[in-house]
Amino acid sequence: FSVGNCALTGTIPTSIGLLQNLQDLFLQNNSLTGSIPSEVASLIALRQFHTEGNNLLGAMPDGICERRDSVGGVLSVLAADCDESHELVCECCTCCFLECFQDNSMT
Repeated sequence: FSVGNCALTGTIPTSIGLLQNLQDLFLQNNSLTGSIPSEVASLIALRQFHTEGNNLLGAMPDGICERRDSVGGVLSVLAADCDESHELVCECCTCCFLECFQDNSMT
């Protein structure tokens, strides 16, 4: 599901967790605010989750980190604004902010 670069505003709804078969979620480069809801962790088929280029705060929920492929899950790309100039903490992201853009430009 791709809504990157769509000028979205507001928060990521908790109801996103109801999309159990969702494999790819591209929310990058919008104006989303608030925190990433813990309900995203219930997306057991999620392979890619892009949130970079938004105004999200807080920490990446632990349950999302537990979905990473490095710990037995299927989530191979977890991208967020988690570098030192942003306010989102993500200990398990595969790339943070500018690093994500550099990775995307090489593909």
